[in-house]
Amino acid sequence: STRLANGLAARGVAKGHTVATITDNHEDLVVAFFAINKVGGIWVPINTAYRGEFLRHQMAESGASLVICEEEYLPNLLPVVDQLPAVRAIIVCGQAGQHRARVTILSLDEVRGTDDTPPAATVAPRDISCLIYTSGTTGPSKGCMISHGYLCSLGRQRNRSAPSQGDNWITWSCLPLFHIAALGTVLISNLLAGERAAISRRFSVSVFYSAARRTAV
Repeated sequence: STRLANGLAARGVAKGHTVATITDNHEDLVVAFFAINKVGGIWVPINTAYRGEFLRHQMAESGASLVICEEEYLPNLLPVVDQLPAVRAIIVCGQAGQHRARVTILSLDEVRGTDDTPPAATVAPRDISCLIYTSGTTGPSKGCMISHGYLCSLGRQRNRSAPSQGDNWITWSCLPLFHIAALGTVLISNLLAGERAAISRRFSVSVFYSAARRTAV
């Protein structure tokens, strides 16, 4: 995550800047979350099902200048990019390929780089870690400003309700990381407890039991 943090900083991301992600659950998304926060940036995870006005609204309101997007979801993002003047670049998880767009399109590997120098940004508990958008059932989705302290509080609450069972304790989750439940009560709680988490890309009935056996849940 430090290498990606430095790559993002080299492309202008600084404290208080927003960076959006449109990806399914996988290691690159987890690394991106930590990388964005390491430089003091604000992570904006977008629901991967969104397209059209739903997608444009959250992207525009967040003011994100960079978007980390899975290759699969580029066809949803590219049609609205011209309506997002703040966006300067799209960083693709997968093959960047050849796409016609007014913004720069890079691969994640290009941005990640090799610089392991710890970022110089200072981040306080009250600083905003991420913008998590509501589902929009009562109107346009609203961005909830989630601080680092609040995320840690969620993680500690989960750990109090389900105390650590030691090194063999593994939390399996298929909940999307663009939702506060997975972020606070799986990723952050396990990090605070020093436990392992197995985060599935998405829920599938056909592979659930094999995934559980593979991860020794």
